[in-house]
Amino acid sequence: MLRILLIWLLAFNLAFGYVDEDLDGVDDSVDKCPGTPFDVLVDADGCPLEEKGNFYIKLSSSYSIDEGDSSLTSYITVSYSRDNWYFSLTGSYIFSSEEIKNEIGDTYIFGSYFFSWRSIYTQFGISLKLPTSKISKKIDYTPSILTDIYLNSFDIFFYGDYTFTDEKGLKNSYHLSIGFGNQFTDRLYTSLSFDYSQSNISGYDDEKYISVYAIYDITEKFFTSILYSYGLNKSAIDHNIFGKIGYRF
Repeated sequence: MLRILLIWLLAFNLAFGYVDEDLDGVDDSVDKCPGTPFDVLVDADGCPLEEKGNFYIKLSSSYSIDEGDSSLTSYITVSYSRDNWYFSLTGSYIFSSEEIKNEIGDTYIFGSYFFSWRSIYTQFGISLKLPTSKISKKIDYTPSILTDIYLNSFDIFFYGDYTFTDEKGLKNSYHLSIGFGNQFTDRLYTSLSFDYSQSNISGYDDEKYISVYAIYDITEKFFTSILYSYGLNKSAIDHNIFGKIGYRF
């Protein structure tokens, strides 16, 4: 079938004086990108169409239990990725917590750049926490780094971040995580990690967690994920569950 199509295109060119050597549908006299492969989509100038990137919308909730007290927060995230860049905007709403209830929470802006070398993936990011809740007054800055080493379907990862804050009564803090995961199927990925956090509340001890994570592609567009963390010491939150459902545009 492909051979018949090529013969037909060549005959059309000869019959009507239309010269298109790379067969992209754009005459060579106006083709600004000659020699484009046959299977590449092009624009009116004969150049490959630029990837427009991907948009995502995600709805998520976090439920925590600590020494009998519980809290519930929901989030909505709009994000965009293109080439090696990723950006997101997240708003939160606090349904219940020790400090406030039924109030708008903080807003987060995140941007990152990643690159790959062989089987090593590295991402540099920075997050800004905007004080849109009643209990926050200052902007927090959190640079981060993620390194992931892939070994076929298995991977080992390391994550670290450091938060700079000017909030009264708080101090700078950091979070470290190391773990491993496995891509069980094309749709299912799971991981297990050890998390270590230095609380930004003065006088609190460091927090240690064991976390289990899973992400599943329901369809080509819809996906869902769940994260469960178990506190290993007294200062850590006893149980935390974070669930998310998302849609890719």
